[in-house]
Amino acid sequence: MRARTAIFAMLALLAPLGGCTGMVIKGKVIPGELGRVVRVSDSDDRLEADGLGEITVVVSQGGTPGRSVAELGKAVSKPDGSFRMDIPNEKLRSGRIRVHVEAESVFRVQNMVDFPREGESLLVQVIRRVVTPEPEAQDAPEKEPE
Repeated sequence: MRARTAIFAMLALLAPLGGCTGMVIKGKVIPGELGRVVRVSDSDDRLEADGLGEITVVVSQGGTPGRSVAELGKAVSKPDGSFRMDIPNEKLRSGRIRVHVEAESVFRVQNMVDFPREGESLLVQVIRRVVTPEPEAQDAPEKEPE
């Protein structure tokens, strides 16, 4: 009887993880004045803002003393800034996740956040890099004949 109770208790604990399907992390990369990653409700108006494409978003866990870093998933934002990644159950650990964002066009962002719940997304704000073109080589002025 105790074994049966223990099995039901384990199943109840694993049920929120979605069985064998894993979890989905979704979100949007938008330009901002501050580089940060925050959890927001799926109804947050900022998710409707113009986004930035071709930004790499990597989610990992660990990296604290005694725990190695485990990459959970990686995605590249679409032209509208949205991204989505599937996280298999075998990679999930409880606790916080580290979100690392980078691209040549933006300054790198890295934040720790709680794992998004059902009905939540990650809002990633990045600061755009100002790229100045290389100055064109100018010819030396010609000397006037004497």
